[in-house]
Amino acid sequence: MKTTSRLISRGPRRPRGARPLLLALLVAATPLPAAPSEKPKACPKCESSKKADQTDDDAGPLAKDLEAIGRERAAIAQERKATERLAEEVLKALKKAGEPSSGQAEELLSLRKKLAGAEEAREEAVKQAEEEKNHAARAERLLMEMRRDMEIERESMETGRVATERDSAAARGKLAALEEELNAFRNRGKTWEGESAAFLADREALGRKLADSEATANKVRAELVAAMIAREKLEAEIQRLKARPTSLPEIAPVRYSKNIDVAEGENSRVLADVRAVLADFPDARFHLIGHTSSESTASLNLALSIRRAQNLGNYLVSQGIPIDRVTFEGQGEASPIADNNTEECRALNRRVEIWVTD
Repeated sequence: MKTTSRLISRGPRRPRGARPLLLALLVAATPLPAAPSEKPKACPKCESSKKADQTDDDAGPLAKDLEAIGRERAAIAQERKATERLAEEVLKALKKAGEPSSGQAEELLSLRKKLAGAEEAREEAVKQAEEEKNHAARAERLLMEMRRDMEIERESMETGRVATERDSAAARGKLAALEEELNAFRNRGKTWEGESAAFLADREALGRKLADSEATANKVRAELVAAMIAREKLEAEIQRLKARPTSLPEIAPVRYSKNIDVAEGENSRVLADVRAVLADFPDARFHLIGHTSSESTASLNLALSIRRAQNLGNYLVSQGIPIDRVTFEGQGEASPIADNNTEECRALNRRVEIWVTD
């Protein structure tokens, strides 16, 4: 551009016929209108949406497309500014140079072609910027829809969160109530354990008392049975005493053959009579007295009488009669109950008398 300025300043003054060319250059060099692709001013809503998009993973690609469109708009604006500066320099050179020479005309034609190419590029950039603007509008609508959906989803999530917190608070309240109830049950369990231990102790004490009572009852029952038996025995004894004779009974004497000291046939009869007397008179005593006839000497008869009484007493004791209840003696021929002149009378004198005493 500096070379062009020098060439224009050295040439002669331009004629009047060169005005159409200068007008064409001026028209071509007029400042380009502001391209739609120029970077717009920052919008608070867009900035907030960008900030919101940066926090959301789903809006990441859209934010990148918007950034790329912004960079392209800045590049187009820089190119437009460079073209405007070039046109201003051309105008300044034309004003200084006047009528251009043939070389300058060619250089101006070249510049005009460049300006025409720049205009075509500007128009193409305007179209592209318009398309990008439409694309950005669509992207912005999509972003607004996404933001609206995200806001609805966020509100739904917030509503769900509030409901969840409310349910959680209710659940915590129920949990606290359950914990209180559990603690109450535990306290009741401890109380029941203490009462159960006391109950067991009382039951054991009652069991011991019951065992003692049963033992006492058994003892009382045994004593009662013994008393009843004793009463029955006493009543039987009373009946026996009422039924027994008022005087001691007599037992018939035992008869012996000549020179014989044992009368086996009479022993069983005497034993039965003695037992019958003891049944009625338990304290009765029996005194046995032996006698003989006078056929032999007095000493022999005394000895024989003693043997007869002793043998009968030994038999009674051997059959269970208490020994302290039986006594005996011999009198020989000293106490006859009949005369000794006949055999019948002598047979009556050979005897053992049984005396019953109380």
